[in-house]
Amino acid sequence: MKKQEQQGFAHWVVPIIAVVIIGGIGAYIFGTSHAATCRSYTFAQGSSGQCVKDIQGLLNYDLVGLNSSKYLVVDGQYGPKTRDYVKLWQGMNGLPTDGVVGPQTWNQVCNAHKGPPPAWWTVYSVNAGC
Repeated sequence: MKKQEQQGFAHWVVPIIAVVIIGGIGAYIFGTSHAATCRSYTFAQGSSGQCVKDIQGLLNYDLVGLNSSKYLVVDGQYGPKTRDYVKLWQGMNGLPTDGVVGPQTWNQVCNAHKGPPPAWWTVYSVNAGC
């Protein structure tokens, strides 16, 4: 009877451990792949995609706080409103106000936070490579 119980235990535990390990490896590979991408590039008006969504989400946290009526739409399109929010953020943080998110702006955005951010900000910062 004990041998059957042990086989039953192994029958369930081994696949669970395998799924956890494989899932962790996949999350690491895909997470770091995307993270390296955003901070490795410069974004400006006309850019689009997931990294622009990350920029918009980070700007919402920094500039808008809880006033949801002023949120940027997180649509992945770097339009005039995103550019204006980037310029405002750059000016508030002592950077040249060119509206371009390049290495200098990425560094400041990623290092600007004190204290634990909300979970939704964490998603954008991890995706961006902060």
